[in-house]
Amino acid sequence: MLVRNGRIEAMGADVSTAAPGEPVEDLGHAAILPGLVNAHSHLDYTIFRGRLDNEPFFPWIRSLTELGARLQYDDFLASARLGALQMIRSGVTAVGDSSFSGAAARAAAEAGLRGIVYQETFGPDPSEDYREQIEALSERIEELQAEAGERISVGVSPHSVYTSSERLLRLVADLAADYGLPVAMHVAETQEEAEFVEKGAGQIAEFYSRFGFDFDPKGKSPVAYLHDIGLLGEKTTAAHCVYVTEDDLDILAEEHVTVAHCPKSNAKLAVGTAPLDRIVTRGILTGIGTDSAVSDNAMDMFEEMRFSVLMQRAAWRDAGALDAQRALELATLGGASALGFESEIGSIEPGKRADLIAVDLSSSSVFPTSDPYSALVYSCTSADVILSLIDGEPVYRRGEFLRTDADGIRQQAALLAARL
Repeated sequence: MLVRNGRIEAMGADVSTAAPGEPVEDLGHAAILPGLVNAHSHLDYTIFRGRLDNEPFFPWIRSLTELGARLQYDDFLASARLGALQMIRSGVTAVGDSSFSGAAARAAAEAGLRGIVYQETFGPDPSEDYREQIEALSERIEELQAEAGERISVGVSPHSVYTSSERLLRLVADLAADYGLPVAMHVAETQEEAEFVEKGAGQIAEFYSRFGFDFDPKGKSPVAYLHDIGLLGEKTTAAHCVYVTEDDLDILAEEHVTVAHCPKSNAKLAVGTAPLDRIVTRGILTGIGTDSAVSDNAMDMFEEMRFSVLMQRAAWRDAGALDAQRALELATLGGASALGFESEIGSIEPGKRADLIAVDLSSSSVFPTSDPYSALVYSCTSADVILSLIDGEPVYRRGEFLRTDADGIRQQAALLAARL
């Protein structure tokens, strides 16, 4: 493969002969892939890895909120830098990250990553006006765009239907439409969420009652509710989509909403298995995400690909539900398409940006390699990544980080973890 000026110029067995003056790097028994695209993550929360391993979803999310309240911006930045370091090490070259603090935009830019960082916003109280919050949110998005660099775009993320009042959701929809912002949301992640929106009942309703918040049952699914509000469109990424009906899939397909599938997080938090095979079959653009280190400790996209296949087969008892080649496509071109980058990255084609990784296939757990797709999805881990390029720039090579101070980042993270 010939890379010049940050793009793939040519590929094939005769490339080195056709370009005799170019330096050559022989990667040995390796697979060269498009860089992996992590379609849904939370770099802010990397520092909380391993702290809430055994809590059910809603106690978990309350505990995570309490932990997050103990951090200042510089703490979130140290945490996000650690997460970005891991992305680079594990073969991820682009991310779709939802950030409470906004620090992920700076951390991702420093690491050289490509992607979208969505500034999160919360506000469940239906009695609040939220116009001042939206004005502040708009200003914060402008600040992040100024500091994010050319590879990072900025979007907005109303966290979910149960942490955002209808008033706030409508204001965010207007803001996104006015400025052409991409949107990310947690959608239909739990059965409790679906029960709350449709019937106004269950754990979330009890939580609202304790705080004196009113909520009128909508008599419809979270997807249909968001559709009525105007938050679903081709620039919207819906994360999780575990509890979606056939009618919901119709809406997602018709509105060209993209989906970020997070199988390990869904499994660890015991919320269920998303119908990935049905989602993909409908032609809905779908990527794979790790979610945060609090719900997916390893944040390893190779594990996510593996879980994507195995959990679909186990859940539906169908060995043909998904295969390794399709999983790899979802983790590369699927994620690129979900974030709107498919014309630039996600596949190996002349003219596309040289966001590429090399994966060693010679280790004892992988060799021999009769089928590269099988080896990559069923055997490899992020530890097998030996080279990562973004725009043709090497950012990681065989244990060495070429753009970031990995030791300094780990030291800052260790100090923060000790303080916590």
